[in-house]
Amino acid sequence: MTVSDAARFIKAVKTKTAAAGEKKTRVREDGTMSAINAAHKVLTEEQRAMTVKEIYETAVEKGYCRLAGATPMLTIYGIIST
Repeated sequence: MTVSDAARFIKAVKTKTAAAGEKKTRVREDGTMSAINAAHKVLTEEQRAMTVKEIYETAVEKGYCRLAGATPMLTIYGIIST
């Protein structure tokens, strides 16, 4: 899966977090954030079409998130497809 329209995804995340009354980027004590916030931050910074693998690798490389599951890219795919 490729997020071809980063702006649309970013707008959807802003709408969802605003409706929930949450901060846009909620950072945990260890400096990481949720998968959706990490994907949002990566796409905001990159401003280009990216595959789920690219989003995941960039988020981990920059230390935005640490997904411990067996299939972390499917976690990112799941939140994007929602």
